[in-house]
Formats: sequence, C-alpha cells, structure tokens
Amino acid sequence: MENLILNFEKGDTNQAPNEIKRLIHTLKCESGFLALTEVEKICHRTEDLLLEGLFPSFAGTLLRIKD
Repeated sequence: MENLILNFEKGDTNQAPNEIKRLIHTLKCESGFLALTEVEKICHRTEDLLLEGLFPSFAGTLLRIKD
C-alpha cells in the first residue's frame, strides 16, 4: 500500500486511486472478520473520506493511516 500511495503522490492517478480504495476496503472487511474493531473503524472512516475524492495531497494522511 505504501508504494501505491507514494506513486499516487508522484502523479500516478490512473491505477493507484482504485487500488488504494480496494486495499482499504479489503482491510476493513478482514479486520471486521477478525474483530479488530479499531482498525475496522479507521478503515471505514477512510473509505468515507475517499468517497469525497482522492487527491495527491492526501498522501501524508494515507501514510499515517497505513501505519
């Protein structure tokens, strides 16, 4: 995910946004299955933010979320 975020920040606006959204969604589902409620909440909120749009300026925020 980190490579996708960094590539997106550098201008890869073709593939990276969809892949980032897909990975966040997958992580949300897996964390829900494993009862990792805090991780699931963070992923759900991140999905909400991504619905508003994904911009290269969000890269720092996405890296902090990933960590």
